[in-house]
Amino acid sequence: AQPGTTRELRAQIAYQLLNLGDKARAETMFRELAADSGPRSPEVRQLAFLWGPRPSADARAWLKARAENAPASDRAEWASLLVNAGDLKSAETALQNSTAPEAIAALAGIYAEMRDTTRLRTLIKSALPGADAPLATALAQSADSLSLSAEASMAYERAGKLGAAGRAAFFAGDYGRAIALLSKAEQSAETSFYWGEALTASNRGKDAAVHFRAALARLGHEGESRRMRVVALARLKDHAAAERELAAGSHEPDDTASIRSAYT
Repeated sequence: AQPGTTRELRAQIAYQLLNLGDKARAETMFRELAADSGPRSPEVRQLAFLWGPRPSADARAWLKARAENAPASDRAEWASLLVNAGDLKSAETALQNSTAPEAIAALAGIYAEMRDTTRLRTLIKSALPGADAPLATALAQSADSLSLSAEASMAYERAGKLGAAGRAAFFAGDYGRAIALLSKAEQSAETSFYWGEALTASNRGKDAAVHFRAALARLGHEGESRRMRVVALARLKDHAAAERELAAGSHEPDDTASIRSAYT
């Protein structure tokens, strides 16, 4: 483009070049247009589209430089583009020194993607005390994805999601904490079910029965709801109904064995 050409005209020329099949020149122009644009800009999004799911090393280097030099408020978005480009390490580097909640949440997601439980635990420990509800939820979901149930429980509680916090505490084997949280949570089929499970695991089967009945009154008959129905019926010693419920579902043999193992 000639010096002084308006930005709008340069963008039009870039799109025309793209329509003509001149991807290389179009990319050059989009890079020029994106040089001072944010990560949500049309120019940057167009570049990401042009590069596709496997950008070249040069394209990844361009994204990395932009991420590392971006203002804190934009780093999470630039890091997201790096993650989409398959460059988790550069995304992590760009976010490590940022204290913005969005950046911390993005970093937690990167550690989850990398399956790095050690660094995710460390991040949650440092970030959770001052986290607001959206950040705490993001931390909890990242922890949940790696089965870091104790950390997920703490983060969900910080976010005010007591039902999810209680469920995670149950999976962490902290049954007393699970019971305490679930007793304060908004009641739902899942809350009642895991309350019953936590009581059962605490050798309080008689106390659990009312919660399994409450869960059965609300549970559906598909997917995870069917699994919980089968287990709840078995906990109530109605094994015939549990087997009928199990037989009515369309399970693979391994799934059927897994569900049955939960109560046998």
